[in-house]
Amino acid sequence: MTATQTAAAQTTTSQAATRSPSFHALPIREVRSETADAISVVFDVPGALRDAYRFTQGQFLTLKTVIGGEEARRSY
Repeated sequence: MTATQTAAAQTTTSQAATRSPSFHALPIREVRSETADAISVVFDVPGALRDAYRFTQGQFLTLKTVIGGEEARRSY
């Protein structure tokens, strides 16, 4: 990934379980190499979405993209 790419991300927490989740196209601000096998991805979250993406215990993100013509989703 490069800093010019975007990822569709969906945030989910136990509190948000009552709301219908939705995906947002978020620009990737930075990709950090943490170890030989791991990276950290920093998203540029617009101000209007900051509350939805604010860290909460138990939170995870579902990312989606198209690979080989098929939608792929991964949760982190």
